[in-house]
Amino acid sequence: MADKKFICNLGDIAENSFKIFSGPGGKEGILLNLAGKFKAFVNSCPHMSGPVELERCDGDECILKCQWHGATFDPETGKALSAPAPEGSGLRELRVIVEDNKIYYE
Repeated sequence: MADKKFICNLGDIAENSFKIFSGPGGKEGILLNLAGKFKAFVNSCPHMSGPVELERCDGDECILKCQWHGATFDPETGKALSAPAPEGSGLRELRVIVEDNKIYYE
């Protein structure tokens, strides 16, 4: 099992929002709070490595969007939903651990 790395305290990320953090290998990570469910990805679009953000969250529907060229991604799986991200591509998911009111990734 890999070493877990601290992201933030549980209360530091509001519901249906995101937090940018220092991820693996010096790359940026993005932590999502999707109605109390946490997901994390390396924050790098497979098209040209642009950053993604949680564009909107309406009820149960949330969309991640590349800030450079507009590719969209499923925030639950990281899979690309639209071009210019290559078909079948997606964001690299990081395992999230919530323990003692703290959020970590592996």
